[in-house]
Amino acid sequence: RVLDIFDNIQRHTLTGGFDFQRDTGLEIRRFQYKTTVANPVQTLVRWTAPERPVLDNWAVFAQEIWRFHPAANLEAGIRHDQHNQYGHPTNSRFALIFHPARPFTAKAIYGTAYRAPSIRELYVHESPTANDEGNPELRPENIKSAELDFSYVPVPRLQARVALYRNVIRDFITANTALQR
Repeated sequence: RVLDIFDNIQRHTLTGGFDFQRDTGLEIRRFQYKTTVANPVQTLVRWTAPERPVLDNWAVFAQEIWRFHPAANLEAGIRHDQHNQYGHPTNSRFALIFHPARPFTAKAIYGTAYRAPSIRELYVHESPTANDEGNPELRPENIKSAELDFSYVPVPRLQARVALYRNVIRDFITANTALQR
């Protein structure tokens, strides 16, 4: 019985961790340059926020890989974020990976994800020579994704692959440029 339990444990790999990200916008510096005698100095970056904001995001995550058959794995992952401005979303990922023979692999994957806008995307207006402009009304991106992937690797440096996927993105974050206005 002890060997059965040990064999069952060996077929599982559990990985986990945590993540912390702080976006202060400190990498965005105010540079000045001379343009003409009539207009000697212009600022390249202008903040549209009343105070310099700070965005903090804490996250914990875990992933389990279960080798339930010599030619197949089942993977399940989860991530929980705690964002100081956008709440606490939880996202997941599931994958079934099948290796029927050595050079062939088939995968079926489904997952969800989220991305909060950065300080640059929210509050920074670039110089008059650039068209990017911050938008404080942005909401986090959310995505649902499904994928089928088939690959054939006959030798280490040669691969043939076909992937079918569908992504559904809500609140997609794009650059707000003058061309879009």
